[in-house]
Amino acid sequence: MRLLVLVALALFAASCYDAADPTPTPTAAPTIAPAVQPSPGPPPPAPLPPEGVLYARPGGSRGQLIAYRQGTGEVSHALPEGLLSADGNRFTAAEQG
Repeated sequence: MRLLVLVALALFAASCYDAADPTPTPTAAPTIAPAVQPSPGPPPPAPLPPEGVLYARPGGSRGQLIAYRQGTGEVSHALPEGLLSADGNRFTAAEQG
């Protein structure tokens, strides 16, 4: 019985082996993954305003920019109507004069 199993295994192995080309043939074309570039990461945080100063835009997104002192509530300085950049780092205003 063992001889029959060994003969069957030998015949199966011989049928799987190609004597003319012993190297296995790939079933699909090899692919090369593109190099992944590391992301630069988030932008650095915007610089903090001076301590004790609160910036507000009471007129909305296109209104003037007013800086208030937090301790007293008085106006520290004000800029005319303008636009804040998307990253919040720059305020652009123009006046005719």
